[in-house]
Amino acid sequence: MRAQVLNNTEGVIYAQMPHTVSAPLGNDKRGVIEHGEVVTIGLGLNFIDSKKLEVLRKNPAFESLFKARLMPSKAPERNPQNFGKAHLEIVGKEVPDEYPLAKLADAACLSMLSLVQSTDLLADWLKQEARPEIRKAIEERAVALTSQVAAA
Repeated sequence: MRAQVLNNTEGVIYAQMPHTVSAPLGNDKRGVIEHGEVVTIGLGLNFIDSKKLEVLRKNPAFESLFKARLMPSKAPERNPQNFGKAHLEIVGKEVPDEYPLAKLADAACLSMLSLVQSTDLLADWLKQEARPEIRKAIEERAVALTSQVAAA
């Protein structure tokens, strides 16, 4: 299952899973350090494995991103609609790994599409989705995102 995590910041957030140390081998008393995976949280809505999110939220520094609020700024790249919101939010309910839109109602799908900032994710969903109104909304969102990039 995957949790829906909304990144309200204007940048990408990276979080690293904990490192692990294997058992010592032979004369090496230290063991081998295996570095934890880096989880990338892009702009807008992200789907993060629920188990990974649970582990990451045990880290106080990562957990603070769900509590710290975005401060007002006059910088042109800042979105004034996000002021006062947490850096990261969990929205909606968990969705399955395969076909995440399939078990959601039409209204939930449409509200979720407005949060997505990834055209790659939209392209994947377009291949999976069968409902005509949702397919049309996915296409419209993809066009809106590409026009934003073209205008910038």
